[in-house]
Amino acid sequence: MKEYAELQVYSNYSFLRGASSPEELVITAADYGLKAIAITDYNSVSGIVKAHQVAKKLDIQFIPAARIDFIDGPSILCYPINRDAYGQMTKLLSLGKRRTINGGCFLFLSDFFNVFEFEKNKNQIIVVIISESFDNSFKRTLLRFRNRIKKNLYMAVSYQYSGFDIKKIE
Repeated sequence: MKEYAELQVYSNYSFLRGASSPEELVITAADYGLKAIAITDYNSVSGIVKAHQVAKKLDIQFIPAARIDFIDGPSILCYPINRDAYGQMTKLLSLGKRRTINGGCFLFLSDFFNVFEFEKNKNQIIVVIISESFDNSFKRTLLRFRNRIKKNLYMAVSYQYSGFDIKKIE
């Protein structure tokens, strides 16, 4: 098995972003010999159960996760490490979904910091911050995350091929 895990995949539960079902994604990952796969649908865990069932049958590690979009901050990839953290993640998503209709999800950064019990359960989630802008507002938000999440905090970086990638990433 390859020592590679795909950690950001969108299924057809992410409307207009993912095309394949969670089951198809896991089957394809197993066919390619991947070590693990995480389904990170937008503000949703709808495909996790189906993906987990197929992953067990195919003996590929499945990592439950979600991409969480905030109204007042950058998006994050959230990987709960234990059952309590998974429960807190779904509680957060439920809170955001109750604020809207038709499948939307309105979440604020304060919701995230209020729902996850960082003082009581340290290091129970892995957070990857996704941002295209690295302005002063983002830097302040990054400090808020770092002050609460002492470990397991990462930043996603990707090339945009705009000619400014190296400067942006440094």
